[in-house]
Amino acid sequence: MVMNVASGTGNGILEAAYEEGKYAIGVDLDQDGIYPGSIVTSMLKRVDQAAYLMVQKVVDGTWQGGEVLYMDIANGGVSLTDMSVMRGVLGDDFPMEILDKVAELTEKVKAGEIVVETYEGFRRN
Repeated sequence: MVMNVASGTGNGILEAAYEEGKYAIGVDLDQDGIYPGSIVTSMLKRVDQAAYLMVQKVVDGTWQGGEVLYMDIANGGVSLTDMSVMRGVLGDDFPMEILDKVAELTEKVKAGEIVVETYEGFRRN
């Protein structure tokens, strides 16, 4: 399995996985339907959620200029697709326990039971 880490410019890796009969993971936006049955899921960067949270701060009077808003699983800033394309391709052969495990791990990250490390310089201060 390979993961695209370059959004639209990384589509070659998705195509290569498809051509080789391998699996891939998309990134940034929902790329699941580009090669149905080859792309298992996509890691979503929820820019819509970031914009919503910033506008909400303006509306409720808590916005401060120069503030950095870190987007993560807990605030809906990143997520995976629902794998509906792969589920449609595989039908009854899709292992539903994958979705259960993703939901379980997501809740553990939100609760702080699992701490996701970040690169130096990308930490909250």
